[in-house]
Amino acid sequence: MRWVASASSLISRTTARSFSGSADFAPGTAAAPLTSLGGADLFVARYDGAGALLSVLSIGGAGATIHPGGLAFDDGGNLLLDGSFLGSVDFDAGTTTRILASIAPASGTDVFTARYTPGGGLLWVSRFGDGSAAGGANAATAVAPDGSGGALVAGRFFASPDFDPGASS
Repeated sequence: MRWVASASSLISRTTARSFSGSADFAPGTAAAPLTSLGGADLFVARYDGAGALLSVLSIGGAGATIHPGGLAFDDGGNLLLDGSFLGSVDFDAGTTTRILASIAPASGTDVFTARYTPGGGLLWVSRFGDGSAAGGANAATAVAPDGSGGALVAGRFFASPDFDPGASS
């Protein structure tokens, strides 16, 4: 994941989508180019009321595919983001890495939910899925803060996914 940010914290519009190849997220003559790391990376871009880019981040991995589901902000301005992925994806915005590998078979996807600081720092990330042949395209479609640092996630699942991201699951 890479995070490019400006000094302003005013958020008027935020969008999340998938992209591949290279893209410039700044309108006009300004430049904020990003290049995807995999087949389809995810970006989150924030723009002010005049359409100027405030920040953009991308999440991906070599050979991985990732798609957004929903996004929301908590009272502290932290970003909650969920969606689906297949392969190994680095969810960390800094110089370190936080790679999650999907457990879904090649024909399926796993769900992820992540929380980022207003500056793009990863607070936590979680995933669930099903590694059986019956596992399908698990996907998150909406997310909302729960008021205690967690997230409420809506979506769809197939077979018997493991919803507990802990080591004992």
